[in-house]
Amino acid sequence: MKIFGPLYDRVIEWSRHRFAERYLAALQDVPRHLYEAADIDGAGSAWRLRHITLPLLRPVMMPAVVLGT
Repeated sequence: MKIFGPLYDRVIEWSRHRFAERYLAALQDVPRHLYEAADIDGAGSAWRLRHITLPLLRPVMMPAVVLGT
């Protein structure tokens, strides 16, 4: 089983890297007009995070959470 140790480590490392890339791409895909509208309404940064950013990132974050990476 020791033969698969380095291979397993590389697969885990690769999957973490891929999730990070997808997360950053999803952050860039969040429409700016939603943040602008929230600013006009007087929303704080915590409200914007909870009600705009996290719901739009949920499809990207869930596989990472489920797979534990």
